[in-house]
Amino acid sequence: MAASARITVSGTPTSVLNDPTGAEEAYRLILPEIVFVMRGIEHLVAYGKRIFGSRAGLPAHERAPCEPVTAFGLACAARYASRLGPFGSGTGLATEVAAPRRVGQTSPTC
Repeated sequence: MAASARITVSGTPTSVLNDPTGAEEAYRLILPEIVFVMRGIEHLVAYGKRIFGSRAGLPAHERAPCEPVTAFGLACAARYASRLGPFGSGTGLATEVAAPRRVGQTSPTC
């Protein structure tokens, strides 16, 4: 069973297993968002859900106990959500990450 992974960057699908240069470029573009949300679990919960909510069109609320959000952090989360674009829109920095699939299995987004 061979695996294939695809990521769409700026609307252009890239097979990250067959195109190391494209994979590195995709990683370089998405790295700031990854680093921002993965500073810690509390940070991920505080800001990651805001990024997800913004992209999904859902509200995000704080629940105690949680890391207090800051104006700077909220601005970063809003900027990253905007760069990533709404889910399913086909726009933004990263619009699709498909799970590995079997050889011969086609992607519904091809």
